[in-house]
Formats: sequence, structure tokens, C-alpha cells
Amino acid sequence: MTNFYLMYVMPPLLGIAIGTIWGLAGRERLRARLATLFEDRLAEARAENENLLEANRRLAEEAITDPLTGLLNRRFLTAHLAREAARILRLHGSRRAQAPGNALLVIDIDDFKKFNDRYGHVRGDRALVRFAEILKTAVRDSDYVVRWGGEEFVVLATDVGAEDGGIIAERILAQVRERGILDEPGDEKPATCSIGVSHFPFFPDRARALDWQQVLQVADLCVYAAKRNGKNGWVSLRGRHCNPDFRFQELLDTLCNAPDDLHLDNRLLVTRSTAGDGRTGASTGVN
Repeated sequence: MTNFYLMYVMPPLLGIAIGTIWGLAGRERLRARLATLFEDRLAEARAENENLLEANRRLAEEAITDPLTGLLNRRFLTAHLAREAARILRLHGSRRAQAPGNALLVIDIDDFKKFNDRYGHVRGDRALVRFAEILKTAVRDSDYVVRWGGEEFVVLATDVGAEDGGIIAERILAQVRERGILDEPGDEKPATCSIGVSHFPFFPDRARALDWQQVLQVADLCVYAAKRNGKNGWVSLRGRHCNPDFRFQELLDTLCNAPDDLHLDNRLLVTRSTAGDGRTGASTGVN
């Protein structure tokens, strides 16, 4: 009987056992191989996702960045100012004491077209890049420096007092005079800039009287007032108080055609630097 089991029963049982063990081992090897493949594919998917996120980040950054100067561009400022204006209006709507505002400075390099015509666009581009670097060092890290277009730039200074715009403009002019926009000392005339300044809210007693686009228009027209004053300086216009008869278009017309008459309107405050004489001008009332 023993021989029967050894000869006829045990071999099949051993075969079955060996086959089972081998099958189990094979399944374990397969499971381990599949787990390795899954981990490798998961790592590849994560890497691809990170690359996609980085590519999207670069595209988003390029969409709001000026390619020449590396500054923020007009698209960014248009979107961001709308958010900033809403934030400031909420603060003023809460009747918070001495709620902050934002200063808007429009900066234009004086006689830049003549410079380009004389020295060429390559040197003109170098001057724009250098000017952008000067602007970035002249403002706070929390402020926004934007290339608005051509030789025109905008600085958005957040959470500042109504009088701080002139202080920032003075700092920019001082940096331009100290460092110089042009890159060759033999140039006959150092480049200068003119700056227009306004504040949002424009009227402290009626925050919604002018929207941010209108305040930017005011700052832009103040640039031309600064150029009429002799260039290399700044002009600031903001409101003292808002009367029911205030008309924005009348303000623009006066600012365009008769800026010296603005001091006759007691609703407005006009300040400016020393006009175009290369000295650091204090903020003084036009009137």
C-alpha cells in the first residue's frame, strides 16, 4: 500500500503542489512587475503634469509681461486696477477712518522720439530697459510698475496717502537724474521724464465720483501739463471735495486747454515739482 501511494498518489500531488507554488510565485512576480510599472507610469504622469503646469504658468506670465523690459504690461494693469478699485471702495464703504487709497503715476520719457530718430531703435530699446530698472528701484516692492506702451509707463502705488504720489514722483526723478537713462556718457543731453500723478479715490468725500479709468486719464493729462511746465518734473491733480455740479468732462477740458485755471476751482488741489530745472522740487501748490 505504501508503495502504491509513493508510486501513484504522491507524484501527482507533488506536481499539483509544485505547480501551485510556481503559479503563486509567478503571480507574485507579475504583481510586483505590475506594481513597478504602475509606479513608473505614475511618476511619468506626475512629471508630465508638472511640466504642463510650468508651461501654463509661463504662458500666463508671458501674457501679462512686456517682452522687452520684463515689466508688467497693459493687460495686467487693466485687470488688476479693477480689482484694486473694488478693494479700495469696500474699505471706504466701511467708513473706516483714514482708509487708504492708491496713487497712479503715468511716466513719459521726454523727447524719446527724437532720441530714437538720432540714435536708432537698438539704443532706444536699451534706454527703455534701463529706465524700467530705474523705476523698479525707485518704488516699493509692493508697488506695480507697468509698461503702458512705447515710452510711457505707469506706477500703481497701493495703500498710500493722497499726498504720497508726489513723493514717489520726486523719488523717480531723483533716481533718473542720479543714474541716467542713457548708456553712454558722451551723449549730449541726458534723457529726462515727465510724470503725471493722481489718486484713487479722486475725491476723499465721494469715493465713487470717478472710476479708476477716469483717474488714470487725469494722471495721463497731468503728464502733458508737466511737459508744458518745462519737462523733467511732475504735476499732480486730486480732489479736495466733490460738489453736486462737478462734471468730469469739464475737468478734462480744463486740464487739456487751460491747466493753469485749475487752481481757481476750490474743489481741486494741483501740486507740482520745480519745473524742468534739474533740481529736486518739493511738492508745492500751484496757487
